[in-house]
Amino acid sequence: MCLGTNTFADPYGLQGVPGAVVSPYPLSKTVLQTRIIDRVAIVGAGLAAVDVVLALKSSGHQGPITMVPRGGLLPPVRPPRLDDQLRHFTVGAVERLAGLKQREPRRQGGPTREHLQLKDMIDLMWREFGEAGASRDALLHELFPQRYGLERLRDQLKSVDDGEIALPLAFKILATTFEEVW
Repeated sequence: MCLGTNTFADPYGLQGVPGAVVSPYPLSKTVLQTRIIDRVAIVGAGLAAVDVVLALKSSGHQGPITMVPRGGLLPPVRPPRLDDQLRHFTVGAVERLAGLKQREPRRQGGPTREHLQLKDMIDLMWREFGEAGASRDALLHELFPQRYGLERLRDQLKSVDDGEIALPLAFKILATTFEEVW
């Protein structure tokens, strides 16, 4: 059983349990611990899990391999990367918004707005989506799926080339501005 690359955490308390491998790397060592007919369970379904499956298969492993995603879903199909620059959800825009929030006067009897709220960030994101022509529904459909397993995977594969940029735009926001702002 392998848990992925997070070597400083063992959330399931498997360290020292016979047959458990908390971190699969180096893969050559992990593969050597597994007999060719062993049943293998991999907690997670991300890139580390795929690395383990490929290493086992390339070493001639013939036993069953089961990947158990931590969140109960297969990892999402990643759409092509978006090269466009963000116009609204930028570090400067968030800093300006934070500066405005700090200067707002307190309202008598109401909540103070001295700090940015999640709603402020979502409003910036929706403004970015509107300008780019991205569909809110497409993003919400991915965040709160109604279909699972192979049906969801098929939907995601179909959507890779459909021209919808909601997911690539959300990934760009998360990977660039959101990380810096946080």
